[in-house]
Amino acid sequence: MPTGIPAVTLREDECGPLPWASAALATVQPGAERDGERPKTGDAPVGRPIYSVDQLKASRELRVYLTKCSEEALLGSVMVTLEHKICDVIAMIRDELKVSASAICRGTSSSSLKVPVNRQQYGKTALFYFPSSQHHILVMDVAEE
Repeated sequence: MPTGIPAVTLREDECGPLPWASAALATVQPGAERDGERPKTGDAPVGRPIYSVDQLKASRELRVYLTKCSEEALLGSVMVTLEHKICDVIAMIRDELKVSASAICRGTSSSSLKVPVNRQQYGKTALFYFPSSQHHILVMDVAEE
């Protein structure tokens, strides 16, 4: 009975035993995706928050930190609107906070995860990339002047 999910064939004869395979495959419930159910992961919530562009505020304060989100690493903050691109925010950091950021990341208050912002993303709207009040800019590298 086809389910629309491609089959995965594990070939132990070519690459040796796969100790993780039986445990990983045992956690997937057959037909869970087809029945609209999500696999159970205990009491923890499943998935990431989803932000709607329609629900974004017109402007908000974006905190700027040096390498990590902590009070001692706080450089300051900039006010960002829907019209600002990421490159505009970097210019605001340079002009208002006197910090020339050559590499930035998105950080969150509740996590040590750092998401690098690629230079190809600098033309995108900043609030789309930092939608939550928990999202902040981490200056990872300061350019020499």
